[in-house]
Formats: sequence, structure tokens, C-alpha cells
Amino acid sequence: MRLVASVIEECTDGTMTQSRQLERCFDHFISEVSYEREMKVPVGDWTRDYACRILFSGKGNCYKYAAAFAYIARGLGYDAKVCSGTVAAASGGRTPHAWTEVKMGDKWYIFDTEMQDAKGTGYYKQTYDKYPAGPIEKTASWTVYYQ
Repeated sequence: MRLVASVIEECTDGTMTQSRQLERCFDHFISEVSYEREMKVPVGDWTRDYACRILFSGKGNCYKYAAAFAYIARGLGYDAKVCSGTVAAASGGRTPHAWTEVKMGDKWYIFDTEMQDAKGTGYYKQTYDKYPAGPIEKTASWTVYYQ
């Protein structure tokens, strides 16, 4: 995907380690994208379309943030998934949410670009038991591939 390649090219260079490239893309993505509230929970095969929308427009909800960052991670050579489920709501109870999982070594980690954008820190390379807005509960996931 050309949009993903342009983000990676803008954020990285050949001297960086793969993990540093991922961190730079995470930070850049957050600084360049703005949240746009949308309550619709997507269904079907939506990840590619949502990634394209946010990378093109620069705005989106948690589902679009998660999809785009999963494709960015994949573009850097990582296995990546878009996950959806629920997190604790600020007003109490649970609320729908989406995030990215990236496999580093033998472990999967949460990379939540939308929550990092909203809260400022703590959502880069987290585990399920250390996730700051936990408990986070996954109900579905989609592995991203380039076709």
C-alpha cells in the first residue's frame, strides 16, 4: 500500500533498527492523525478500507487508528493484527474499542495509537495485564496482509 509506504519512508531511515522504526511510525502517526468520533462498529472485511480512509484523510476513530497502524507494522515486517473488544469506559461500564497487536519475538503486544493520542502516554507496547485502561477484553481479531 502506497499510503503505508509513504508513512514509513517519512518516519524512518536505513540506520534504524526495526523496533526503532516501529516506535517512530507510532509517534508520527499519532502526531499526524486526529480523532473523529464515529459510533459505528464495523463488520465484515473492513480493515484495509479503514486503514486507507484514515491514512488519506488524517482523521478517524479507534477502528481506523488500529487498522492503519497494523498495516504500518506489517509494512515494517512485523506480524500484526487489528483487535476489537471492550475497555473500561470513563463514565463506568465498558465501551467498544479497537487496537493493534504486533508480534515482537515470540510475544504479542498491544499498540493502541488512538488511546495514546487521547491520553498522552502508556499505550505503546503493552501487555494485556499492564494495559492502562484495563481491563481490556478482546472479542475478535483480523490478521493484516498485503495482497
